[in-house]
Amino acid sequence: MSVVSTDNAEHYIWGERCDGWHLVKSPTLSVIQERVPSGCAEVRHLHQKAEQFFFVLTGIATLEVSGETYTLHPHQSRQARLIN
Repeated sequence: MSVVSTDNAEHYIWGERCDGWHLVKSPTLSVIQERVPSGCAEVRHLHQKAEQFFFVLTGIATLEVSGETYTLHPHQSRQARLIN
């Protein structure tokens, strides 16, 4: 078992200025750390079947889950579960 961080994880760029790192990437579990600069956003989308967990390290994130809007501050989290 090795230590994983953004220094050695698989990196990808999305949107105009956002980064993502696959800290864990397997058929049964995916853990991704993302950097989303102020003013950037993900394209609004809907998952038909997904279970996600959002945890904010720094900054403030706003997300919509099942029609409700949540504002997360540092060290706050929200689980999103859509299983059909």
